[in-house]
Amino acid sequence: MRDQKAIVRFRAQKRVYFFAGALGIVLAVFVIKTWAPSVWGPIRLFLLGLPSAGEVVRDLAPEVRPELESICRKSGISYPPSELALIALKKEKVLEVWGRGEGNGGQWKHLVQYRILGSSGRPGPKLREGDMQVPEGRYSVTSLNPNSNFHLSMKLDYPNRFDRKMAQQDGRQDPGNNIFIHGSDVSVGCLAMGNDSIEKLFVLVYDTGAEDTDVIIAPYDLTGSEKIHVPGSAPQWTHQLYEKLHRDLEAYKGR
Repeated sequence: MRDQKAIVRFRAQKRVYFFAGALGIVLAVFVIKTWAPSVWGPIRLFLLGLPSAGEVVRDLAPEVRPELESICRKSGISYPPSELALIALKKEKVLEVWGRGEGNGGQWKHLVQYRILGSSGRPGPKLREGDMQVPEGRYSVTSLNPNSNFHLSMKLDYPNRFDRKMAQQDGRQDPGNNIFIHGSDVSVGCLAMGNDSIEKLFVLVYDTGAEDTDVIIAPYDLTGSEKIHVPGSAPQWTHQLYEKLHRDLEAYKGR
């Protein structure tokens, strides 16, 4: 009888230890994901057996980097650039790559441009989740995803401060999120560059640094027109946005 009670007590203790351990793991994952996302990313990739951004760049570099170095050299700047600007023009369906660094007096230089193979929506800013609009504005690259469903991708910080402010002003509750520049040639609200182009962009942004990369998405090349044209269906504040984008583009293009 005493042995049976000991066995029951031992099993109960095992259950307590098991649930306590499981709870501890869940809490640890929550804390790491919430307060140290930069630590969680590598842990997640390790657990799932997926390659990191650095590993993907290492594999792509022998083929991609010489071309990128040549492009920079012809523009008179060293590789990698100290700063990058990716300028997406929705009407023209191109993504211009601008850079600056040592050797050109700090001036922005047009390096190369790539065709945008897939996008969606109409001219005008993104307003809500599910409207299939490519946003318009100035954004940062928040992360590089080497395991995207669309080959490779770069996540943008949409909605940015301006987007959130306008959504609050308009009374819109869900402006949407998860906007990427990625591979493939189809997209809903993102910019699809094709796999070949996204590989070059991925390596270029990785080498330069996402923190030193700006992204501007404009309805068209606002520097090439004397008058700003705003779609009739766009909110009133769109003209304010386009004027700011006009100034931003002129800072790069120098017109």
